[in-house]
Amino acid sequence: MLSFLHRTTGNLIRTARNRNGAAQVADLPFPVYLINLPRAEQRRRFALRQLAGIGSVPVMVDAVDGRQLNLDRLIEKGIYRPDKANEDFSRQLSMPEIGASMSHYNVYRKIVERGDLVALILEDDALLLPGFTEKLLSAYRELPEGWGMLNLNCPCKRYERAGNSIVKYDGVGSLPVASSAYLVSRRGAELLLGNALPIRYPADSLVGRGLRWGVETYGVLPPITSINNVFPTQIQTPVGIFGRVKAGVKQALARVLFR
Repeated sequence: MLSFLHRTTGNLIRTARNRNGAAQVADLPFPVYLINLPRAEQRRRFALRQLAGIGSVPVMVDAVDGRQLNLDRLIEKGIYRPDKANEDFSRQLSMPEIGASMSHYNVYRKIVERGDLVALILEDDALLLPGFTEKLLSAYRELPEGWGMLNLNCPCKRYERAGNSIVKYDGVGSLPVASSAYLVSRRGAELLLGNALPIRYPADSLVGRGLRWGVETYGVLPPITSINNVFPTQIQTPVGIFGRVKAGVKQALARVLFR
């Protein structure tokens, strides 16, 4: 199963470098993993420029491209289980959703393999809000021993205050479902890695269910990241003429803004 994931993602890890080819040193005290489809050039340029602005060069992770996945092969290998998706999530997943969840799974595997104590995981449309570095480090210092995840942009309303800038989610009635930007401990990555397969949740729901698998999950409030909505979704297929036109306009705007 793992060897198939390796072949599916191809060259999983690429280290981003500056124009002179030399690796830059990040100001953050932990590695940053940036998930990006190789064909999503505008998203990559946007994300790298943002991170350069805070003095950080990420470890680039080639996202799993749902367009290139073979559903029968995934089922044969036990990577995706339609019956489990129906049972646990009440519906089948689309191929882009499967690819996105596999991408996060691969980051967890790399974090555990490398022995990272803490890592920041970003999707390529995550928008860093003003004061990001300072606010992230302040929230990080407030985390208690045994924490597993710190979500940086989570809409979940079920929480209790756990510090000046952090909240703790209890998972009662509502899960902290969001995957665009989050900090994870090695223990958190291990728990997510051990429960993610077979794939049966979209990436945001996979991250949110970490709470049910023993991942002590916190959030930053107010959020310190958002979503760059200039980019059209890579997960949902546009519906109808209006949806297709909207996606086309967004893509054209992204080409202009992130050349």
